[in-house]
Amino acid sequence: MKIIGADIGTMNIVTASMMEDSKMQFKTMRNMFLPISTDTLETNELTDTQLDYVVQKDEDGDDKVYILGEDAFRFSQIFGSDIRRPMSKGVISAGEIDAIDVLTVMLEKLVGKVEVGKSIYSIPAQAVDLRTPPVLYHEKVFNKIFKALGYDSKGINEALSIIYSNCRNSNFTGIAISFGAGLTNVCCAYKGQPTITFAVSRGGDWIDENVASSTGTVLSRVTSVKERELDLINPVEGKKKEKRVREAITFYYEDLIEYVLNVFEEQFNKNADGLSIDEEMPIVVSGGTSKPHNFVELFKKVFESKGDFPYDISEIRHATDPLNAVGKGCLIYGLWENSKS
Repeated sequence: MKIIGADIGTMNIVTASMMEDSKMQFKTMRNMFLPISTDTLETNELTDTQLDYVVQKDEDGDDKVYILGEDAFRFSQIFGSDIRRPMSKGVISAGEIDAIDVLTVMLEKLVGKVEVGKSIYSIPAQAVDLRTPPVLYHEKVFNKIFKALGYDSKGINEALSIIYSNCRNSNFTGIAISFGAGLTNVCCAYKGQPTITFAVSRGGDWIDENVASSTGTVLSRVTSVKERELDLINPVEGKKKEKRVREAITFYYEDLIEYVLNVFEEQFNKNADGLSIDEEMPIVVSGGTSKPHNFVELFKKVFESKGDFPYDISEIRHATDPLNAVGKGCLIYGLWENSKS
């Protein structure tokens, strides 16, 4: 039976599977698509390209062409078109009518169809600071998508999966913070059992949108600067405009980290009874928004400036392979659950 782990993120989908040599294999696709008019690219022209795309019929029976993933991101920059996202704030976008169809095609490209399979996939916690669509609907939709591909599926908390993949040495005790695009997910766990889980509505998209607004820069340009050799402690000198954008990105990163830590303390204080853990634990940060150089150093700087924290922290570190940490944790959980049956 094929067992996969899947990190279903707002920006990227990452899948993990075990190869015959007992090594993990990861596949990634940007979770975005771009509608292309058949006046721009004829459908028969696409068959000769290496593009990831899908052709579907609309209600009138006409072809709709969607370029997927990284190719969609590149085409959006070339043509100055607005990218479309199947997901928003960590869950399926309520306003994107084609979301489910596009996600089904993306996942089939990543994991394929099987006769019998098992999929463990990430789901976000409900955001505490924003009214978002219920996670239950999101979970049920992905159960249906995976079932259509031949997989029995189960969703687990996104940040908890990082505990499974990165906290074995601390007996699966620790605090994991997954800095994603749409949401930041947080989980505190004791011996693999979650004690505090929550999400906040700020993440990479929140940084990009605020930097774009503050500096008068096109949103896709901000995203590009953020993803290219950005150093959050020692910004690289450059042209005045780009330097200003880098500086603004750093400001909003600091604010994001401080906000997450403040909300953690609020959640702890609301539920303090029974949450005492009398041992040191690590904080593990992960996710695509944590990619810039010196992110951990910036996190430590903000953490130390706050003073008291509800738990004694042994270390603050990056997850091993942060872009794949959630998918890996989902796969580990799936393999463990399968070994019990």
